[in-house]
Amino acid sequence: MTGLGTPIHNLKRGLGNVIGFLIIAFEWRHTYLHTVFLRETQVQEDQDRTKADQQGRNYEDSTQADASMWRHTQRPHTTE
Repeated sequence: MTGLGTPIHNLKRGLGNVIGFLIIAFEWRHTYLHTVFLRETQVQEDQDRTKADQQGRNYEDSTQADASMWRHTQRPHTTE
């Protein structure tokens, strides 16, 4: 033998490589779709804000709640 291993060992190694690739591809796709969602949400918020400004209305930013919520969730982590 030249150190290549048995056919079963080679099959397991190849299957492991395929599974590893598929996991990475799935995570990449998930991250990509999340980034697209965030960009689309940001564009929609900008369009709504611009439309409200043009019509002379006050615009309630739905992302402001996220900013205040961040402070509440960070407080317990800083005390630990």
